[in-house]
Amino acid sequence: MKNKKAAFVDTSGWVAFLHKKDLWHREVKAVIEAYIRSEHVLVTSNFILDETITMLRKRIPLDTLIKFVENLARSSYCNFVEVDRELWNLAWGIFKQYRDKQFSFTDCTSFAIMREMGIDEAISLDRHFDQMGFMRIF
Repeated sequence: MKNKKAAFVDTSGWVAFLHKKDLWHREVKAVIEAYIRSEHVLVTSNFILDETITMLRKRIPLDTLIKFVENLARSSYCNFVEVDRELWNLAWGIFKQYRDKQFSFTDCTSFAIMREMGIDEAISLDRHFDQMGFMRIF
């Protein structure tokens, strides 16, 4: 991934991308498609996909959701990171450190991945990425 610009796609990014009635759908879709066209790398995680699937299960047609997840898993434009024990431990450290914030544990896994991979941009509507010093595209 060195020498390629990367952005981490959070749950809110995938939800806006897939859900046509989302207020940010057109903007997020345009940004993600621009990343793909420019051969930049998108990164997401199994925790993020779990949240995305859960949130969209009743909002979009099931076949659309299944097709998206299966295409994403096979894609060359998105690195799919599995939160393993090492990332889990890093995320747990972040979770414990920022007691004054309302970070979800999934947020903390995303922050750990971004730190480990040297990613500073997030396609997200979640202001917690700002609070951690990352550049949020939305």
